[in-house]
Amino acid sequence: MDAALHETRHLPARPGEQVEIACTFPGDARRGGALLCSPQPHLGGDLDNNVLRALARALANAGLPVLRFNYRSVGGSCAALPGVQRWEYWKGVAERGEHGRVLEDAAEAYERAARLFVPALLGGYSFGAYVALRLAERLALDLPLVLVAPPLGRLDFRALGARANPCLLVLAEKDALDPAPARDELSRLYPGARVALLDGADHFFLGREEACAAAVLDFLGETGWLERFT
Repeated sequence: MDAALHETRHLPARPGEQVEIACTFPGDARRGGALLCSPQPHLGGDLDNNVLRALARALANAGLPVLRFNYRSVGGSCAALPGVQRWEYWKGVAERGEHGRVLEDAAEAYERAARLFVPALLGGYSFGAYVALRLAERLALDLPLVLVAPPLGRLDFRALGARANPCLLVLAEKDALDPAPARDELSRLYPGARVALLDGADHFFLGREEACAAAVLDFLGETGWLERFT
């Protein structure tokens, strides 16, 4: 963590809380902030994922406080089902595509973020990109979206094509898990989205985390979104 930044973690403590959260704060914060959604826990995803931490650090250095969270049955979050372990539960979620509790967790994280700052940006990595899009639908959030390595071929992203607010797709050139469609196909399906394709990166962005974060900051600068929350 950079010297000018600090991070706090909070386990669910109040009635109705289910998820563990981590908040990264800059020394001089803007009034707007970001919520980032974690990748699929069945594949090892949690709020300490390398991509999420890099994004949180970059956004906080730009003045935006950032909240990340663990879904139920991950880390310090509550168990999703009594007696059911993380891997068993999340394997079932992945196989059946039952995302009700997932969206409840994301909605709780959004509400807790709103106690700390004005949510101004919604993002996610891999499965978290899908959760971010579905959360924006669920809560009717008119916020810019940052979707990193979204599983466009595995999950339903059709709603992205109808969104008018700014959206960035950060794609990895060598993504073997979720290969990106051709650019003309992306333009047809998601006409309002900007695309940043990182040469040489794979799905996990190992060694390319800073390039991913830089693409996000460029997007926010080009759209003028950061200036709205000075």
